[in-house]
Amino acid sequence: MGKVHRSYSSKRKALERIKAKRRERKKEIREPLSRHDKNDALAWFIFPCLLKDTVDVMDEGELQQQQQLINNLGQIEVSQDKRIQDLEKQNSLIRARESKISQDSKKNLQRAFGAEGRIKDLNSQIRSVKYQINSHNCNYVLNKINYKK
Repeated sequence: MGKVHRSYSSKRKALERIKAKRRERKKEIREPLSRHDKNDALAWFIFPCLLKDTVDVMDEGELQQQQQLINNLGQIEVSQDKRIQDLEKQNSLIRARESKISQDSKKNLQRAFGAEGRIKDLNSQIRSVKYQINSHNCNYVLNKINYKK
């Protein structure tokens, strides 16, 4: 027995049957859209495996591919949540440093103002001593200096 050669017309008929099956399959896939409202249509568009009518139409390869996409989205979401937590942690550390710097600068300003007050007091005492020296009150000034020692 040799090979059976198909004629052109039988090949054409086989091709037409394949195309008809594809059209029928597309029709079955599109059919749920006409039976559901817009929200269900959106859910069907995003996750077609959720509707019972379409599950039997899809082959396992498509389901596995969609499951892989869902898993990938889950992994992306987890990594984004981790990134958000890391950024929030960095933000809190930065705020803590900023608060510490602010407190340190307040203390430094208070010290500077305190030192400025002491400098003013010392300058006033120096002027007083100079005035007393210029007033020929040398004995009083010397006694005052010796008394402070």
